[in-house]
Amino acid sequence: MSSVRDALRRGGAAAAVGLLLLLAPRLAAACSACFVASDARVARMFVVTAALLSVLPFAIVGGIAWWSWRRVATGAGA
Repeated sequence: MSSVRDALRRGGAAAAVGLLLLLAPRLAAACSACFVASDARVARMFVVTAALLSVLPFAIVGGIAWWSWRRVATGAGA
């Protein structure tokens, strides 16, 4: 009987914390950068950095492919 009561108490506490977090989204921010991004300049740099990190893998793979093609085209690979 006490284990059921303990489980209900823990479940109630978890539900209360979850409800509090849903009602107060600023308290549930994932990281400290979420608060810094309120500045327009910083938010713009977040977007620029995200774009750079999105393009970088394609640039690396493209660079390796171009380098390999040049080696094969010039016969340096033999």
